[in-house]
Amino acid sequence: MPLSVEHVGGVAEMTLADGIRPNRAGHERIAQNVAGPLEALLASLDQERR
Repeated sequence: MPLSVEHVGGVAEMTLADGIRPNRAGHERIAQNVAGPLEALLASLDQERR
């Protein structure tokens, strides 16, 4: 699983004024960061159950 906050933390366009907590765009990027690996993990678990 990749670092979920990669390309978010410290990026002004992706964080609130504190530079730490993600804003809407940051949350969307976090979701994109984990979607692919999470889908692959779930697919592999599904294959193991069959």
